[in-house]
Amino acid sequence: MTAEALQLHYGFPEPRIAQVLINRSRATSILFMHPVSVGLAA
Repeated sequence: MTAEALQLHYGFPEPRIAQVLINRSRATSILFMHPVSVGLAA
């Protein structure tokens, strides 16, 4: 989802707020997925 889509969906007044949330959730999913992929590769 783009920041604009999230802004429309959640009604964020600031696109930057949506972008921060996107970046945070993206970073969180990477942190969760990385050990999983390492475990699968091992």
